[in-house]
Amino acid sequence: MLAVSFAGMMMAQKKSISGVVKDATGEPIIGASIVVVGTTVGTVTDLSGKFTLELPANAKNLEITYVGMEKKTVPITGTEINVTLQDESTGLDELVVVGYGTMKKRDLTGSTTTIKADAITNVKAPNALAALQGRVSGLDIMQGSGEAGSGVSFMLRGRRSISSGNGPLVIVDGVEYGSTLDINSSDIESVDILKDAASTAIYGTRGANGVIMVTTKRGSSGKTKVSYNTYFSSNSPMFLPHIMNGAEYLQKQFDIKTADADVAKWNAQGVSYSSGTNTVTWNRTLHPDPNSVWGTSTLDELVTAGNKADKYELITGDPEGLELARSGASLNYLDMIMVNSLSQNHEISVTGGNQASSFNVSLGYLNDNGMLRNDNMNRYNFKVGVDHKISKTIKIGANVLLTKKDYNKRNSSVFNQALKAGPIGKLYEDDGITYRPIPDLVFAYNQNSPMLDEVEGAASRIINNTRVFSNLYAEWNILPSLTFKSTLGIDISTNKDGQFNGPKSLSQATVGKSISSLSYSDNFGYTLDNTLNYSKRFGIHNIQALAGTSTQYSRGQSLSVTTSGQATPSTLWYDQNYVNNSTTTSTWRPYQMVSLFGRINYSLKDRYLFQATVRNDNASQLAKGHKSAVFPSVSAGWRISEEQFLKDVTFISNLKLRYSWGVAGNASSAVAYGTLASVSTNTDYYTMGSTIYQQYAPASVANNFLTWEKTATHDIGLDFGILKDRISGSVDFYQSNSNDLIFQIPLPTNQGGYSVAYKNIAASQNKGVEISLNTLNVKSHNFEWSTDWGLSFNENKLTELYSDVDQMLGGYGIWKVGSQINSFYQYQIEGLYSIADMQSELDYVKETQDAGGTIDKLKIPMLANKWYPGDVKVKDQNQDGLYNDADKVAVGADPKYIFNFNNNFNLATKFGNFGLSVLTIGRVDQNFSYGLYSSVKTATNKENGSYVKTWSPNSSNDGVIFPRYYTTGTGVTRSDFMSSLAIVNGSFVKIKDITLSYMFPKQVVNGLKISNAKLYTSAKNMFTFSNIENYDPESNGSLNFPLAKQWIVGLNLEF
Repeated sequence: MLAVSFAGMMMAQKKSISGVVKDATGEPIIGASIVVVGTTVGTVTDLSGKFTLELPANAKNLEITYVGMEKKTVPITGTEINVTLQDESTGLDELVVVGYGTMKKRDLTGSTTTIKADAITNVKAPNALAALQGRVSGLDIMQGSGEAGSGVSFMLRGRRSISSGNGPLVIVDGVEYGSTLDINSSDIESVDILKDAASTAIYGTRGANGVIMVTTKRGSSGKTKVSYNTYFSSNSPMFLPHIMNGAEYLQKQFDIKTADADVAKWNAQGVSYSSGTNTVTWNRTLHPDPNSVWGTSTLDELVTAGNKADKYELITGDPEGLELARSGASLNYLDMIMVNSLSQNHEISVTGGNQASSFNVSLGYLNDNGMLRNDNMNRYNFKVGVDHKISKTIKIGANVLLTKKDYNKRNSSVFNQALKAGPIGKLYEDDGITYRPIPDLVFAYNQNSPMLDEVEGAASRIINNTRVFSNLYAEWNILPSLTFKSTLGIDISTNKDGQFNGPKSLSQATVGKSISSLSYSDNFGYTLDNTLNYSKRFGIHNIQALAGTSTQYSRGQSLSVTTSGQATPSTLWYDQNYVNNSTTTSTWRPYQMVSLFGRINYSLKDRYLFQATVRNDNASQLAKGHKSAVFPSVSAGWRISEEQFLKDVTFISNLKLRYSWGVAGNASSAVAYGTLASVSTNTDYYTMGSTIYQQYAPASVANNFLTWEKTATHDIGLDFGILKDRISGSVDFYQSNSNDLIFQIPLPTNQGGYSVAYKNIAASQNKGVEISLNTLNVKSHNFEWSTDWGLSFNENKLTELYSDVDQMLGGYGIWKVGSQINSFYQYQIEGLYSIADMQSELDYVKETQDAGGTIDKLKIPMLANKWYPGDVKVKDQNQDGLYNDADKVAVGADPKYIFNFNNNFNLATKFGNFGLSVLTIGRVDQNFSYGLYSSVKTATNKENGSYVKTWSPNSSNDGVIFPRYYTTGTGVTRSDFMSSLAIVNGSFVKIKDITLSYMFPKQVVNGLKISNAKLYTSAKNMFTFSNIENYDPESNGSLNFPLAKQWIVGLNLEF
């Protein structure tokens, strides 16, 4: 009897269930996931959509999921079950995080974009905001440096301000965070980007540049879940400039000699121009022929004429240098200082809870290594979140994030130094161990060796940063339709930066004296928000209202000590008291803002949508009487697809027209005490008794009227979805007008010694178009291919400066009304002069003089300015024959177009699910000063070991942009011409990320108590297409730390 009972119990415990999973068309779904709710027991469907699953005794419900379809939970009522999954809805009912709350996507009247957790965790970067690159139309994100732990720069809908910030406000769980998001990517639930004034005006003075809302994950009731995410990254330089070897470098020096000889030969022809008489004279009997001069000089001629033993003696007389030159010695400093590196990241989180309480705890460790030795960053994260229901109406919670970062940094100039240094030299002293401070023995080029900082103890910089970022909240549901919430955010951070450069370091070897600095800063801030939310539906009317107050306070203080000449360099930046030569600076900057705000939303028939917001900010850093400002917005939406006349148009699933107008503010350049007059030290001293005091002089004058910058924005947009959202997206047209821009203007000399003043005087305009498109290209029962497209056009310009001034030098080059805010000021380069150009000028002069005519100076720029073949050809804008600032033009730096497209492929099989994503990004019509070109000096040119193509009289010169070699300049504007050559078009297309993933079958991993397991590999920054050779334009012209090409392998586990 016992045996019968036991057998019955075993049969009851080991029951099974089978079934079929299909889509809405009746097609079987391969690879659908079936899991017993509350357990890790599960399986996947086979090629026929069928499954069989052995159930534990307590099994009650099954959860069926598949990519691109709505999740379904069904009760276990028998031994067979048939399930039909529906395509995911348009997401119109999903909640979007907006300022101080959430709203359904269908009810939004503003321009927003939401990025979900999966898209964020798929991107591996120290800054989680890098995951947004190429995924949000209008959001321009750039990673300009490959330095360990480097951040990203970003702008949303272009540039508006001159001196205040142009980056969007970043909010984490309702509290302002900052642009470097030191959060585990697996801790992020979603990121919502608010673009237009209807969405951002609720943040008043901080919302002019858009808002990025980051929501982190919270705990949930149910079984405790554990996840572990890790990846390893192999990093190598994506592009490196070509460095000349010894033979190439010597040939360059020989070319300089022959080029100078060509100039001497031509000058011997006696051709000269007299500006006074506007005549050209030359010895007619010589019949000057440029083709018989340029490119005719030879090294043999120069060796004979100079009575040298060989060509090497033309460039050096140093015996040891001659030996090196003749031996073919060659040094490549880039190869010596650059290394391939390995980075790693580990994240673990635990979530769980019950009906009353829930929790989320996570740990993270990131080890990021750059591609220069001793360039690394270690980051440690700890996050804990707790939510608890005290009663049915009261809920409290807290979220605390602790971040610690330790940097070991390199001198940022070492890469540039490696480009400058010539390849011929003696690397070590005679002992064969010690690096020579100046390796060059050939050209008397006094540049320090790039290897000096490679010596242990020669130079060091260590930065330690600790931050505690937390928020606490209490929420009271006073009535079913009325909720009060109070949130307190506290942000505390400390930073210590110690730097030492010894007497034999790269930066100090020339002066032979050490220098060190130690700076310490700490910041404290809090934000207290109190909001009252009302939400009520009355038949066809729906009303939501928000009223709130906000108090922000922050205080930053710093202390910095700089010393030189340490007697014992081993003390680094410590023991500063024992050094006599020291300078100490300190700062204290408090800031406070008190705000009132409100928002009301009204919808009629869920079809006609209206919203209005208003905020009043009072800030301490602005002038008395000008601290307060009001920022309103209004918006409306029409859900056209809900109208009766479209009910029978079945291919349209969503169609909504939006319009918004609002005003937001910006005053980030107005720091504490910025409205007061300031003084600065000068080089004069005075004596009082036996004490010597340094004098101070007026600097900036007080401004008792300094107030907010204000940006008014119009936005009209269309959201659409067709073919059951197989194609969906949005189009936005916007225009922003910014006034009262804070601008530093120079003062006349009669202003009591004050030289500058900050005033609200300038204005700008910013307009553009954004297009977002999501297409489901192919969808079958086991395969899906989708593409996300984004294209944005943006144009900004200054519309006003001050008084009658319409242009002023500064910034990138010039501020000029009608031009981009960031504009270079340069000559318009039209190429290089050729031998034929000179011959043409001579022919013109001969014909004109023979005919007794008058020479037109504008037709002989080479002869008139004593320019030669291979020199830079500049456009004479005003046709006056002079080449000065009147001929310069403003060239905008910011791109006009940015675009992206991301292809995603998913294949479900009984062996597991395979995924492939390819992200492509691009920028069009951007300009920057290319560091390699700006460092090139064709005059003498001994100090540049990097290679650029230069003009030669004996080649076709196709694609050559750099002028001939020469020893001494022949025109006072030559340096201007060279700097203009460095401004290049940095348009590019880049395949930013390729990721291949594999999701293990449930039946494989469930036996290991693992609910999900994904293995993936990524290739980042592998392919870039631009007109700049051996360079990644995403670095925006910089050469300090090249971007990395990365191979990544990672694993995501859920238990």
